Amino acid sequence: MVEKECASCKEWQEHYYWEHMDVSKIRFFKFMTGDFAKGIRLPEKFTRKLDGQITEAFDLKTASGEAWRIGIDKNGDELFLMSGWKDFVKAHELQENDLLIFTCSGNASFEVLIFEASGYEKVSSRFANIITHNMQKNSDNKAHRGEHEKNHTLSDSEDTTTTPFQLVGSPQNTSTLQESSGKEPSRIVTSLR
Repeated sequence: MVEKECASCKEWQEHYYWEHMDVSKIRFFKFMTGDFAKGIRLPEKFTRKLDGQITEAFDLKTASGEAWRIGIDKNGDELFLMSGWKDFVKAHELQENDLLIFTCSGNASFEVLIFEASGYEKVSSRFANIITHNMQKNSDNKAHRGEHEKNHTLSDSEDTTTTPFQLVGSPQNTSTLQESSGKEPSRIVTSLR
C-alpha cells in the first residue's frame, strides 16, 4: 500500500523541481487541438514559475537540428507562442491531435519532440531541414536542366523534330530499325528527371 505524501514533502518537491533541478529536466507537453496553427498557450503552471524571466521569444530546436525563434505574446497571466509559430506548424506538418513535448535546454530555449496522434514520433520532423534543403536543390537542378534542355538537343540523325526525351526505339527511328532487322522494335520509355 502506498502512503499518501504529506503536504510539506510535496511542497519541498515542487520547490526543488523549479529552483534546484537541472533545467534540462523541466518539460511540458501540448496537444495540437482547436485553432493551434495560429498559436498555442503555454501551461499556466509553467508560465507562473517563469514570471519575470520571460523574454520576447523562445528558441525551439527540433529533432532535425533546426532552431526556430518563436515570439511570445502575453495576455494577462497567459503566455502564447505566436510570431513564427504558423511557419513552424507548416514546416513540421502539424495536424490535429499531434503531441509536442517541450524540454527546457536553457534560458528561453527548448528542444521539441513531435509525435503523431498514433503515438509514434513524426518521422518528417527529424528530416525537416534536410527535406527542405533537398527540395530546393532539386528545384534548382530542374530549373538548370530545363534551361540546358532548351539549348541542347540529342539526336542520332538529321531529324530535328526528335525531342531530347525520345531515344533509339522511339517511333521516329522505327523505319530505320525495321529495315535493318526486319523486326518490330521494342519501345523504350524513359524520361529525364
